[in-house]
Amino acid sequence: MNLARFTIFILFSAVLISWNACSPANKIKQITASDFTEELLDTIFVTPDADVRGPRITSPSNYKPSATIHYDLIHTSLDLRFDWENRNVIGKAELTLKPYFKSLQKVTLDAVNFEIQNIVLKGSNNPIEFLYDRQILTINLPRSYSRNEEFTLLINYIAKPYETDLSDADTEHGLYFINHNGQSKGLPMQIWTQGQTQNNSKWFPTFDHPNERCTQEVKLTVDARFKTLSNGKLISSEPNADGTRTDHWYQSLPHPPYLFMMAVGEYHEEKEMWNNIPLHYFVEKPFAPFAKKIYNHTPEMLSFFSEKLQYPYPWDKYAQITVRDYNSGAMENTGAVVFNEFVQKNNYELADNDNDYIVAHELFHHWFGNLVTCESWANLTLNEGFANYGEYLWFEYKYGKDRADFHRLNELIGYISEVMSVGPRPTIDYYHASREGMFDAHSYNKGGMILHMLRNYVGDEAFFLSLHTYLKENAFTAVEVDELRMAFEDTTGEDLNWFFDQWFLQSGHPELRVEYQYDDIKKNLNVSIFQTQDTISCPTAFVLPIHLVMVMPNGERILRSFKCDKRECIETIENVMEKPSYCLIDGKADLLAIIDENKSQEELLAQYRGGKSFMEKYMAIIRLEDKTPVLDNLLQEPFYVFRSEAISYLDDTTAVNYVLKLQELAMMDPHAEVRALALYTLINMDDESVKTLCKRMLDMETSYTVMKVALEGLKYFDLEDAITYAKKIYPDASPDMEEFLMEIFAQSNDESLSDIFIKQMENIRASKIVGITELYQIFLSDKSYSLFQKVTEAMTNLATQKQVEKERKIAAAGIIISLIQYIEERPESEEKQKILAFVKLKFDEITFKEKNEEIRKEIAQPNWENILSHSLRKRPTWNTFMFHIF
Repeated sequence: MNLARFTIFILFSAVLISWNACSPANKIKQITASDFTEELLDTIFVTPDADVRGPRITSPSNYKPSATIHYDLIHTSLDLRFDWENRNVIGKAELTLKPYFKSLQKVTLDAVNFEIQNIVLKGSNNPIEFLYDRQILTINLPRSYSRNEEFTLLINYIAKPYETDLSDADTEHGLYFINHNGQSKGLPMQIWTQGQTQNNSKWFPTFDHPNERCTQEVKLTVDARFKTLSNGKLISSEPNADGTRTDHWYQSLPHPPYLFMMAVGEYHEEKEMWNNIPLHYFVEKPFAPFAKKIYNHTPEMLSFFSEKLQYPYPWDKYAQITVRDYNSGAMENTGAVVFNEFVQKNNYELADNDNDYIVAHELFHHWFGNLVTCESWANLTLNEGFANYGEYLWFEYKYGKDRADFHRLNELIGYISEVMSVGPRPTIDYYHASREGMFDAHSYNKGGMILHMLRNYVGDEAFFLSLHTYLKENAFTAVEVDELRMAFEDTTGEDLNWFFDQWFLQSGHPELRVEYQYDDIKKNLNVSIFQTQDTISCPTAFVLPIHLVMVMPNGERILRSFKCDKRECIETIENVMEKPSYCLIDGKADLLAIIDENKSQEELLAQYRGGKSFMEKYMAIIRLEDKTPVLDNLLQEPFYVFRSEAISYLDDTTAVNYVLKLQELAMMDPHAEVRALALYTLINMDDESVKTLCKRMLDMETSYTVMKVALEGLKYFDLEDAITYAKKIYPDASPDMEEFLMEIFAQSNDESLSDIFIKQMENIRASKIVGITELYQIFLSDKSYSLFQKVTEAMTNLATQKQVEKERKIAAAGIIISLIQYIEERPESEEKQKILAFVKLKFDEITFKEKNEEIRKEIAQPNWENILSHSLRKRPTWNTFMFHIF
């Protein structure tokens, strides 16, 4: 899963610093660090704020055990209808249970803010006594049941997720109505759920802990125009006389209650089969042509993971759906994954950023998290660390080791960033202050990197056989980290407590200072390793398998392996007949560590030129003080990151020597990032010939990232040409691209473009209304009185409509206020007084017709900060302009 509490941060700060330092004065839009940030998603950088994680106190009273199981939840059957107006769920639940071990005469269920109407035992009409405190439902059974007896409770209830008294520690509804009254333009009506961590008990009664599982069926009665989705297979879909339809979904294999889901909305659905398993791709109707590409490579991923694990995909279907205003990046609900709307992209956006990493992440969960589940949130990395490593495995298979290792570098940066921000914690953390705080770069990034180290330590064959054993022996159960360790020990025959203790159960990571000294006389290489990590968070030295690679002047690579298990380790490699050109202390590029090696610039240059892997070469070039000797080589590198690096190193002096190469890269490079950077560099050389290049690229470009750079460049050289191209692009543009184009239109003198702005004001999501309002105000500042009259009429109509959101009304009134200001600033004339009187009259009409006193006050004095607080999201930036985060 990918929670929304993400810290967005920069991938390569050193590169960005060098870019900003070397770039000539910007001729086009200033590119800043924020332009290279990740979309709000997944999985990669999930650093919670310190207050979300909370203080970690290792006293016995703060220990977080797995939930005690008094009964086994066998089956959950739900029959649900929805009160859209009040945002309530009208439910009937049938829960089949039996005592876990001891006899039972009392059942407690998690049920948050319900109205309990009645409870009976199936087969009886006699009501059962219960106590309810709006959190826990305690049911007194009419008799005691032994562990061999099953019984079924029938509970009629109304769930009221929006009436829950949400505390600072619990801000989730569990079930969400989107545009519940249909009044929000640009926003579809939807219902969706988000169960993790323990929020599904806000829409059905259950045992809401990850160490329980049951089979499930859900009947959803909805308006006939809606599609539905839930876990398992759709076994019936029946129309009702009242214009509704009841869909019956059945999940035949047991899974944890937090993985139950449902979604309701108007969707386009694509279907296909893979190994007799139905695949479903749900997207909003405008994205229908791109449905399968949005959920990139799903069938191939299913085959790859099934074969790699030697464990076939275990569930009966695989569906993927997007929802609006999701409070997460994505969620791996069993067989029915929910994605944030940001994955919905057209071909231009998919060229910039395919969705591979997030699709792979959620799919890999179906083995690690869904089939085998962490028994408590303390063990969350057994879900999320594996899912993150699933991303690495996919990239390695599909795109090669360079792409995978680049991804791992991003993971490392994310983890280190979190440690620097909020401090370290054990990856398996039984003393966490907040279960939500467990969704961080320790559970995700560090967990995945630990698995990578384990893979390199035991070898590929043992690693994947151990995973197969772990899955096979623990299928459909909840586990803690010891089960993973035992699977590896049973496979390899080696006691691995040392590895699991230091990486999963202790906090921190090694920080290594490495010194190489070659003895010309004795022909020995002395390698000194100092573990300099904090002794408070890491009181003992790490046990580190070291794989030293010595690269000799003739290119020969000599591997020496040894162990470093002390704060100071000195290893002497004998009979090294000549001084190595350079050495690598992390020869397999798998250590989760910060490494500082005493290498000269000459050695770093040799390392880049002799490097055989992404990390070997990349770590050399970022430390090279003079990049000039390697620029030609970097520009020819097959992996795009190096080509991007090379362009970022070009300064005023060197760039002029690479004009032809930059033109070639801008036009022909297969990667959009490289094309965009090359074009940006050419534009900033202030050569008007680039104007023609910008036009050519706009005519042929398949990436919005590059198109944005070309439009910005064209705008600098010829605003009218930029506007002409923007008009061509606008009709088929994505919402993100539309917003970018509006920035260009805002500078136009073409009054006909006002119609586009009016359309945006009427239809853009209310959460984004402030941005478009500001651009419209800029556009209108120097326009004619006749246009002012037309705009005033349109905005008055918008502001006085009953079924319009508060934010949109205030924004429309704000446009009229700005018109009054513009008119008052102009020279006196009869026409001025006439139009001014008209606009003021219309503004008075708005305030007169508005019955809501609060809105009327804000119309008179718009408070944009207050409007911003109404879930306004930051306008998307060039999120893939320099560095793709995968």
